[in-house]
Amino acid sequence: MNEVYAHPDVAAIIALSLREDLRGADDLTCRALVPAGARLSGIVRAKEAGVVCGLPLFAAVFAALGGGVAVTLCAA
Repeated sequence: MNEVYAHPDVAAIIALSLREDLRGADDLTCRALVPAGARLSGIVRAKEAGVVCGLPLFAAVFAALGGGVAVTLCAA
C-alpha cells in the first residue's frame, strides 16, 4: 500500500466518514432486502477508458467495514 494511505489520519477519516454515513445503524434498505448472514459480491467497472486513482483507499474503506470483505483491485 502506498505510504500515504497507511498514514493514521487516513484510517481516522475513513472511520469518521463511515460513522457519518451509517449514523450508528444498518442501512434500512439492505436490512429489508438482504437476508442476515448473506454473502454478496459485486464489481465496480468503468464504462469508458479513464484514469483510476485511489484504489488503495477504496480497499481501505471496505476493510474498515469489517466482516471479511475482500477487495481485488484490477486495473489495466
